[in-house]
Amino acid sequence: MSLMSIDRDTLSDVLAKIKDTKICVVGDFYLDRYSLGIMEVISREAPIPIIRLKSQDSTRYLPGAAGNVALNLADLGAQVSAIGIVGHDHNGRILTDILQERGIDTSGMVEVSDRLTGAFEKFYASAYHSRVQQVARVDTESAKAISSSQEQQIIDNIAAMLQVCDGLVVADYAEILGTGVVTDNVLAFLDKEITASGKVAIGDSRLRVDQFKGLTCVPNDYEAAMAAGIYQSHTSHEIGGEVVIEAGKILVEKLHSDLFITRGEKGIIFFDRQGAYTRVPTVPLDGEIDPTGAGDSVASAIAASLCAGASPVHAAEIANLAARVSVGKVGITGTAKPPEILATRQIIADNGDDA
Repeated sequence: MSLMSIDRDTLSDVLAKIKDTKICVVGDFYLDRYSLGIMEVISREAPIPIIRLKSQDSTRYLPGAAGNVALNLADLGAQVSAIGIVGHDHNGRILTDILQERGIDTSGMVEVSDRLTGAFEKFYASAYHSRVQQVARVDTESAKAISSSQEQQIIDNIAAMLQVCDGLVVADYAEILGTGVVTDNVLAFLDKEITASGKVAIGDSRLRVDQFKGLTCVPNDYEAAMAAGIYQSHTSHEIGGEVVIEAGKILVEKLHSDLFITRGEKGIIFFDRQGAYTRVPTVPLDGEIDPTGAGDSVASAIAASLCAGASPVHAAEIANLAARVSVGKVGITGTAKPPEILATRQIIADNGDDA
């Protein structure tokens, strides 16, 4: 039985059309710093392990959170613009420089002096006879809400971008509730403007999916069940298929929009705004995987595919392929490029999982 309805010619056509799309990413842009070393001794000053960096090239910077969404879209071939806030600091300069180097328009980024640029420092290490794994993370974030003037700048930048873009992705990734770029006023503006424009608008939020009215949201099963109010962390049982279906129907009614719920190796379930749903399976990847950033790859691929004219089910299938590529890149937040997606589609066909 085939696990994919999209044939190779249609897939190639959609991927080719992505390069003509203009997509804006609105949200919380962070800087990811990856440091790789060897853990070989215990400190003399405290009972903690020492990570010895391997070389000057052991540290790598990449845009994270909404920044990773922007990178995913750029690697898919889309013309990408970024709207968010960065601090007037070292991390902000690095983040902006990397986005610009990757061809992403940063004219919509607002630089402010009263906030820190969000940053995640991730330390990876191995012993001499063990594999590399993440051993520590240090976060830098602003713990206060953005100002009314900063909020208005964000809204003004979105309004200007909606005049020229084919779609947008709203990435609400602030780790501290109430401190992010996607405020209630921003959401209210988007609900009104997106409904009027009819443009593709994808929403992704870790904590507030149920508030993204008018946006086609892409939560995972845990986020969806929590937002629907039918799952309680640490007390409810495992999130099974029936729970996901119930959560999807509740959220569609709340949001008045289509919905994609991701389920990792179990694929994606697409709900239309009437509550009808379609299961879109995926082919699990053998070997070591790193799921970090897989949700960004899915949201980006769905947004780009829909902007390129794909049906929702085909967009979900392309997103499954993109996620399969990105999780296979261990030790770093991966992205997927069209040749990698096409190659993965061919592998699936060669293994007999194709029609």
